[in-house]
Amino acid sequence: MLKFDSINLYKEIEKTDQIPDEAERTVRFQLIDSIIDKINEYNGHLLDCEYSKKRQEIIDRGVVFVPQPKSSMIRANWSRLFAASVSAEDKKAIHYESFKWHIFSFKRVEALSGLKARRAFNRCKKETVYLFYQNKDESFYIENPQLLRSSDFDSDYDVYVFDAARKWTYVHTHELQCGPYFFKL
Repeated sequence: MLKFDSINLYKEIEKTDQIPDEAERTVRFQLIDSIIDKINEYNGHLLDCEYSKKRQEIIDRGVVFVPQPKSSMIRANWSRLFAASVSAEDKKAIHYESFKWHIFSFKRVEALSGLKARRAFNRCKKETVYLFYQNKDESFYIENPQLLRSSDFDSDYDVYVFDAARKWTYVHTHELQCGPYFFKL
C-alpha cells in the first residue's frame, strides 16, 4: 500500500498551510485532496484484489458459498442461538443491533477470543454452517465447511460464521483488539 509520507504528502500539507495567499492555498488543498482520493481509491482497489484472491483460494480448496435469499432469517437464527441469554436492555446498552459481537466484547456472553478462538474454530466439527456479515445484506450456506480455517476470515470485517447443528459461532470483527471470538453452547 502507498503511504502518504512516502511521497511527502504531510510535508506538502504543512507547507501549503503556511501559504499566505488564500486563493493559492485553497487550490493546493483541493489538489492535495484529489491526490488523497486517488491514493484511497488505489488502496481500496488493492484490498479488493487481495480479498478476491483470498476468496478464490478458499473456493479452489473446495468450499462453496451458496447465497441465501433470506438473510434476515439467518441473522435471527444466530440471535436466537447465541444471544438469547442477553436481555433487551443489555442489547440496547451495548449497541447489539450495530455490532452483535458486542455480546462477547462486553462479556454478556463468555467466549474464547484471540488465538484460543482461532484454534477452537480450526478444531471444531463443522456440519451445517452459515455465514453473514453485520453490514452487508447477504448470507451464505457453506458447503464443505470442514475445509474452512480461521485465517480464511482475516480480511473480513464483522463476519459471523455459525453451525446451527453443532451450536457454535466464530466471529471475526473489524477491531484488531477485539476477537476473533468462538462460542459454543
